[in-house]
Amino acid sequence: MELALLLYAASIAENLRGGFGFFITALFLLGLVSCIVVAVSSVNLTETARNSDKFENLHRANRIGRKLFVACFFGWTALMLLSSLVPSRKDVYVMAGGYVALKAVNSEVVQTTANSVLGSIEHWLDKELSKASPETTKKKERK
Repeated sequence: MELALLLYAASIAENLRGGFGFFITALFLLGLVSCIVVAVSSVNLTETARNSDKFENLHRANRIGRKLFVACFFGWTALMLLSSLVPSRKDVYVMAGGYVALKAVNSEVVQTTANSVLGSIEHWLDKELSKASPETTKKKERK
């Protein structure tokens, strides 16, 4: 089940990064527009008489623009953090390979096979060493 989830994450990793990139760009542009609205309304607020209806509209636009800018800034920051946590497709495949390797190493079949292979190698080495022992002793005696 974990392997299936890792492979699914690998298939959607690039799309997630692209989606985060789109929303980051959209929030950045919206924040930029709200910054411009705040700047223009602030300039006009200083030039407008305080008692007119135009002042109330500009003041309301200024408050909304500031709230929008703060919301965009926090949303942009959150999306940047989330997009940095999404692994790339290659990283997910490496995690899946590590998971499969760990499962294979812990498998009883692999462990019994490895033990029998090691036993066969040790037996062959012992046989070869026993063959080599008489020859090395004869060479030493000749010298």
